[in-house]
Amino acid sequence: MTNGRIAELPRRGVVAVSGEDAHAFLDNLMTSNVGEAGAGRAVFAGLLSPQGKLLFDFIAFHDGERYLLDMARSEIPAFLKRLGLFRLRSKVDFADLSEERIVVAAWGGDSAPLLD
Repeated sequence: MTNGRIAELPRRGVVAVSGEDAHAFLDNLMTSNVGEAGAGRAVFAGLLSPQGKLLFDFIAFHDGERYLLDMARSEIPAFLKRLGLFRLRSKVDFADLSEERIVVAAWGGDSAPLLD
């Protein structure tokens, strides 16, 4: 068995989308089916403008309670503002977790390296 490698990606950030309507809210806005994100599985998705232009891209995970979106840290404020425009009466909350969570890349090895 070989050990894998791991590296922090400091230019990436994490946005949490939670609440009763989080799944339906994201599924109606994103380019991928976020329902496919689950235990050990992520989906690549994007948010498009009404004209079909790609505004934001990210990787979505579901940890059982909320969706965690891995995206460029510099785009998070504009992304949160855009999501707020679509919230309307949906029961969803958004949070920038970039100061308390890190994004890492792992490669090589027989299994993913564990973080302590």
